[in-house]
Amino acid sequence: MSTDLSWFPPELLVSVFSALSPHDQAQCVRVSRAWSAISIPQLWRRITIVTPRAFRRFLTEEAQTALARNAHLVRIFMTIYFPIVESIVRRSPESDPATSEQPTAEATLNDPITCMLTNLLMLDLGTLWRTPLPPAQTPQEAFAAYSGPLPSPPLSSDQEELIRHLIQSNPRLKCLNIGGYIQHCDALLGIITNTNLPNLQYMSLLGDHGGMSPWRDHEMEASPSFEAAKRFLENSPQSLKSVSGRLNASVPTSDQLVLHDTPEPCLPHHSLEFVRIYAPFIESEQTIPDLVQQHLFSKFFQSCGQNLKDVQTPHEEHLRIESLRTILAKRGFGANKVLRLEGQEAITDEAMALELAKEPDWTRIDFSTCDIMPQGRLTANALLERCGSLEDLDISTCEGVFTSQDLAELLAKSPKLIKLIASLDHMSAHGWPRNPQLEAQDFIWTPWVCTSLVYLEIQLVGVPRPDVKFGHDGRPVEGGLFRGTVEWSRQIQRLIYYRLAELKNLIHLKLGHCPLEPQPGDQLIVDTEGRLRPLDDEFQLNCLEMSLASGLDMLAGMTQMKVLDLTRCCHNVGIAELEWMQKHWPQLERISGLFDDWYPALQPGVYEWLVENDPAWAWEYRDMQFSEDHRCGGILLRDFAPQAIHVMVAEGFEGVVAQAEATGGVVQEEGVVQPEATEGVVQPEEGGVEEGGEGS
Repeated sequence: MSTDLSWFPPELLVSVFSALSPHDQAQCVRVSRAWSAISIPQLWRRITIVTPRAFRRFLTEEAQTALARNAHLVRIFMTIYFPIVESIVRRSPESDPATSEQPTAEATLNDPITCMLTNLLMLDLGTLWRTPLPPAQTPQEAFAAYSGPLPSPPLSSDQEELIRHLIQSNPRLKCLNIGGYIQHCDALLGIITNTNLPNLQYMSLLGDHGGMSPWRDHEMEASPSFEAAKRFLENSPQSLKSVSGRLNASVPTSDQLVLHDTPEPCLPHHSLEFVRIYAPFIESEQTIPDLVQQHLFSKFFQSCGQNLKDVQTPHEEHLRIESLRTILAKRGFGANKVLRLEGQEAITDEAMALELAKEPDWTRIDFSTCDIMPQGRLTANALLERCGSLEDLDISTCEGVFTSQDLAELLAKSPKLIKLIASLDHMSAHGWPRNPQLEAQDFIWTPWVCTSLVYLEIQLVGVPRPDVKFGHDGRPVEGGLFRGTVEWSRQIQRLIYYRLAELKNLIHLKLGHCPLEPQPGDQLIVDTEGRLRPLDDEFQLNCLEMSLASGLDMLAGMTQMKVLDLTRCCHNVGIAELEWMQKHWPQLERISGLFDDWYPALQPGVYEWLVENDPAWAWEYRDMQFSEDHRCGGILLRDFAPQAIHVMVAEGFEGVVAQAEATGGVVQEEGVVQPEATEGVVQPEEGGVEEGGEGS
């Protein structure tokens, strides 16, 4: 007996359609008028423009017409391109252009601004580029594009005004992210008030845009004035639950700064749970005196309620300055439950154990701010005795401090753990320490009690991989964990997937570690296929395959998964795995490490699948236009003379680029995948919908 969906109540159909992929929702538009009325709002709810193809399609006349018709349906808007912002926030001349003279630049700046989007709940402009990077045809071009100067001038005052107008046009915003490229910080902070944004809950302002910033060649370290920062903190929306940003204000000389309080009371911020205020990008900037910091933060902290879970300030002022520490303690923030040794470059094992012994019920411990000297077992033992109350733990820089058995015991004794970081994603002050690693044999038979984990970064190693035949240097591997049968290996892997599958709330899973960045002087090798590559002795060979054949489908219950990081892992993620992830992880936003720039492993068709489907979660690969040889990483050397090869190996990566130009070697370009044509309106998965005819 078949069921006619046309008889289903609209409320039920809305729930059904919301679980469909954008492609399937687009098909529903064509079924009937009723289905179209339900599907179109679902399709237009979110617009994400983060790929060059989406950028080009969004700016077509068809897409702009469709947006004008459906802009009132958009609730979530995210882009990394400023021209997209200009396309939805425009200046509208008051006079008729057909009867008036060409407006001057001055007159244009005085024209009223109109915004197409006025019902947003989430606005994410974390990083803004002027245009997509041009396709890089060689590894040298890609390296130069991402590490050298870019022709991207900072935003003008008028362009920043468009961003402010976009914010003001959406009073229903609940989530706001504005990156660190803003120069007129005071003007931005001035519009984020309880009156303008009464529903705002999550806010990140003037953040660190990281190494992939289009503004890295410019003086973009602007900070708000002291008065503007203080006014903002005291008058920010009462509904806020989380606030972060570069709000450590720039302060004039002490003889120019007058500390005085206004009589107006500070707005209450009783819902606030997380506060992260960090310093400008330039570390050499003046240190703000404690008295000034106290004046900046005291009134704001007094406005907070009993919900505070975590507070971070640039130099731990909230813990170091007694008056601020007292204010927070009275408002329920257990500062004594949080251990962060800011400013200490190194600490002995014994001294760290004594710090841990001061509190029996730590809730958050961050070891990443200092280096523990691995002289014994005191730190590890002290932590394991007190891990029952831990909610947040960062041990990413603890080289030689925690063993694999320690990590296994930690996961088996920390029922409240929500966040665990044991994998480094940046260089410490003393270079690249090796991450603590968890061996498969130490945990597969031990139940985990940390089922509340939502954020996990850890290297799972010691996995038998007889399917791996070559190491990172391209040379054969044998013996040890590379022996045995593939089926035996996958039996072990299924036991690991079984443990991971218990973490049903997981949002962020990082099994790899920091990307390998070529540096002058790196040791280079020539592999068996004639490629020149840096030697990566930390590339993970004995890790999970992350393939369906090895048991990946056991993770189907992780429906909240947003980020998967497999950087520098020898995985076997192919087309079938990507399609499976897209189906079973509907919240997916990013997959890192599908390709390793310096490792030849690549599943057939994956690159072409990404080019053809261009999923939003694969934005890291949007500018990859290499041939098969280039995508495997390294430089093909068959066209170079032997003496040139020796020079390049000796001089490192810079020598590669220099010698490539000097010798006139031509890198082969067979099989380059060209971008597809851009005609047609925006595809559903890229933020638009192709509204077709309606059936009866």
